[in-house]
Amino acid sequence: MGPIRIASVLTVLCLVAAPAAGAQRPGTPKKAPPVAQPKERPPEPAPAPQATTSRAPVAGLRGAPSLDVENEGAERDAAFDFTARLKHGKRMPAGSTASGATSTLMRVAQHPRREELARWLEDSLRDREIDVALLGGHKYMINDCLGVKASAGEFRMKLANPSVRVENSGFVLVFEIERVSLSAFKIRIRPNPNPLELCKFGKKFEVGGAMEDVRLTLRFDPLYDLERCRIGGWGEANPEVRIGNLNLKPLQNDLDRMAKNMVEDALTFALQVTVDGTLSALGDLVLSSLDAVLEADCPT
Repeated sequence: MGPIRIASVLTVLCLVAAPAAGAQRPGTPKKAPPVAQPKERPPEPAPAPQATTSRAPVAGLRGAPSLDVENEGAERDAAFDFTARLKHGKRMPAGSTASGATSTLMRVAQHPRREELARWLEDSLRDREIDVALLGGHKYMINDCLGVKASAGEFRMKLANPSVRVENSGFVLVFEIERVSLSAFKIRIRPNPNPLELCKFGKKFEVGGAMEDVRLTLRFDPLYDLERCRIGGWGEANPEVRIGNLNLKPLQNDLDRMAKNMVEDALTFALQVTVDGTLSALGDLVLSSLDAVLEADCPT
């Protein structure tokens, strides 16, 4: 008898000798199967806190908020705090007179001395300076894996060559600035030079340079409170920003357009006269200048 046949016979004998699975021996009471005890699950680790960022409450911005988890190693960026950029938290007039009436409001563009107001506003704003900050935590993308992210940076800008004209029911304020130097901007780029996290924003690094042929336009429609001889409300206020040329080094050429969008967003925010009802630095300058003339011309 060969070894294979012997093994087969032994296997059959073992199966015959062994009782069937679950069979009960004679005279032995059947035991209830043991009840399986539920295993305790280890507590799930709490999710790591993530910094959040939100879009500044300003219309017309090109960038989008970006969480820290999009950075290499989830490195933190200081979120842009738009409230810290406002003029001492000063509130804008609510659009009514001291008595609560609104019938005494008129458009400043209808004021009999509106042309004088325009010239006065030009002289009051000429060569004044405002602080401009990048919108930290905002990204500017060509596609999902190519773009730039603002981390931090600010610059001081002189409001050169102002001109004011009356147009329709409001004013148009224009600044034409030949050149503004930029330095110590901290940004990130995607794709990441680190191949292990290729589609994350890389480590932040500094860039600097200049922008040229900058044109800032603000259309606004302020209301004049005849009872108080002051500005009683802003009406509509719409900023426009145009940068002729922007050069930041070291930055690859295909990201120049996104870098320009980043700086234009910073300027768009700086041109706001109010944000959530609170005056900006520029809004305070314009409001104070107009109020100075209106109060001096008050008949009472």
